[in-house]
Amino acid sequence: MFIFLHVLGALFALAVILAGCELFTNAIEWLGRRYELSEGAVGSVFAAVGTALPETAVPLVALIWGKGPDQTDIGMGAILGAPFMLATLGLALNGGAALFYMRKGRRETSELRVSPHALRTDLLFFAPIYAAALLLGFGVPHWVRVVAAIVFLLAYATHVWIHMRRPYEGDESELERLHAGALGQWLTFGLENSSEETGEKKQLWHELEHIFLIGSYDPAAPRTKLILLQLIVSLALIVGGAKLFVMNLNVVALQLGVSALMLSLVLTPIATELPEKMNSVLWVRADKDTLALGNITGAMVFQSCIPVSIGLLLTPWRLEPRGMISAVVALVASQIVQVWMMRRDRLSPWLLLLGLPLYVVWFVLATTVLK
Repeated sequence: MFIFLHVLGALFALAVILAGCELFTNAIEWLGRRYELSEGAVGSVFAAVGTALPETAVPLVALIWGKGPDQTDIGMGAILGAPFMLATLGLALNGGAALFYMRKGRRETSELRVSPHALRTDLLFFAPIYAAALLLGFGVPHWVRVVAAIVFLLAYATHVWIHMRRPYEGDESELERLHAGALGQWLTFGLENSSEETGEKKQLWHELEHIFLIGSYDPAAPRTKLILLQLIVSLALIVGGAKLFVMNLNVVALQLGVSALMLSLVLTPIATELPEKMNSVLWVRADKDTLALGNITGAMVFQSCIPVSIGLLLTPWRLEPRGMISAVVALVASQIVQVWMMRRDRLSPWLLLLGLPLYVVWFVLATTVLK
């Protein structure tokens, strides 16, 4: 019963994390539209960061507030598990979605038509940075790790700068309504339209109107202040949920006698990040392949720079065999896509589906030979 309660606690924490991430992604897309950012910037930077935040919050919370080797293992597992999951299951999810929607008649072709510049930029950053992180995992002095962390952070800043400099494509496709605006309208609808408003009711309506910054709210053009309000709320949900998740995951690992590293390598990235990659599936259905793939590859760059820098600064950064192999598999999977992208600006769904057997092979090795 005790362990069951902590499993429920972990599931509740995941729900909080994903809710916060949904709010964050929704607001980020609107922010990108408001400031007329390129498709690459929205997909590879803003959407990627939004979907990567839960995965980043878990190691950050585990390593800063946690104590003991299990907390370190949870942090390390989350750091290494994210690029591995994205390069294998994440890309395979897009390949499977393209095949599915073509057979359903929602797409003309199963090949994913992408912007070569956007994806090549992401993969050209990811491979050398993550390869360097892998080499550092054999053990280096602390000062080397500090220098490497600074270099990785500067590299990510450069990656963002490159994407932000790309011109706006003028995409006028419909976005999902801003959640905060929809909530504000729902809460205030009865007050705004009541024909028998009293003085107190009018005062309450104006107070709610001020809180939600609605005014003459237009779903097609929400106010920037309302977008920022939703961003702040989403960040609070993500960080709070991550802290609760780490606490419950640690207890479950101790009770089951399972390696906290293994649980975090497998469970954390799949539970906190893979569900958010359903955004990519929806983009594939809508033939927005650059956004779909950029959501994956941009998150890979983010995860190889920001969380890895956290690990380099807050841990000894010595990778054990399962972590090493997961990093190698992530690099191999990304390079398969990179080599293909050097030849053409389309990706075969079958090529992306290669990530699935790569993940299965690693999982079998991690639970048998490397156990």
